Amino acid sequence: MILEIGISERKMVNSKLIIVRGPPGSGKSTIAKIIGEKLAGKSIVFSKDSFLIGVNFMNTDSKEAQREIVKLIIIYYLRKKYNVVIDGLFGGKDGAKKLDGLKSLAIKNKSDFYVINLNCSLKDSFSRILTRKGHIVPGKFSRKEIIKWYKYFYQTKYDKGIEINTEELNLDETVKLILEKIRGRN
Repeated sequence: MILEIGISERKMVNSKLIIVRGPPGSGKSTIAKIIGEKLAGKSIVFSKDSFLIGVNFMNTDSKEAQREIVKLIIIYYLRKKYNVVIDGLFGGKDGAKKLDGLKSLAIKNKSDFYVINLNCSLKDSFSRILTRKGHIVPGKFSRKEIIKWYKYFYQTKYDKGIEINTEELNLDETVKLILEKIRGRN
């Protein structure tokens, strides 16, 4: 899913590549969309995980081909001076390596780079997924699958990012804190 957000009245200094990562149910997609709407300039927001499911649907089974497609999309929009906001797990054993690769990509394209690490308990993850409305149907994932993806996310510790516990803040407070940290670094 790719969502293009319109132009903001705020003047943009540099385009930004922002990764919003977290376990299932942590609020990645919702927060990424809101951040994209509130940033200065043009923004494009997409869900890496949903996008890759679509790429697989096109019979592109190669992980390398999938990564290259995502990379080309990022480069295209950064060069057009868009903010690119991506949500996804970015977990697993090579998650930090993938994030460092995206950081290099941002630097090469003269863009700022941010990683937002959203955290929540497994209990909250279950609760949010099972009551979720929208793009994922409640009950679609088994408890076993939720645990698998939860563990997958936490295999990668990326301490170069902004840490947010989504259990301690409501949605508005979370977005406000993230935007303050991003804007404070310009």
